[in-house]
Amino acid sequence: MNTNEIISSVVSALSTVDAEGNVTAFDLDGLKEVIKGLQSVGKEARTADKDAKKAKKEADNAALAERGKAYYDSLNEGDEFAYVDASGNEWKAIKISTKSKTGSTAACQLLEPPAGSKSDKRYPKFHQVSVPEGFEVAVKADTEQVA
Repeated sequence: MNTNEIISSVVSALSTVDAEGNVTAFDLDGLKEVIKGLQSVGKEARTADKDAKKAKKEADNAALAERGKAYYDSLNEGDEFAYVDASGNEWKAIKISTKSKTGSTAACQLLEPPAGSKSDKRYPKFHQVSVPEGFEVAVKADTEQVA
């Protein structure tokens, strides 16, 4: 059913027609209810689409974070790596030690900090770490084999 067919069916459902086929009355309150119903359906669809996109982005970031953390953990202190910030800019940095016990970010020191920055230390999330092409993540075995 296309848009014009839907409009025609709504108009005919809300119209009162005499025996000769002339429209004698139109239910404006009914039209307002139809519009409210369509708006709520549209809002639900937009919310569902937004939630689906957010869940996909979180899943993609989780996969990237796992790979980025494995790469970052494989580096020695002082090794150089790159990361991409939220603006899409790529930065070159070296791995530094941190006092943080959580290890939830990649502690680093920028090689070329931006002009006017107060500090050259940055703590990007692991999904922002640029992992080189040849890097392989070790796969953990989920099941134990019993002899």
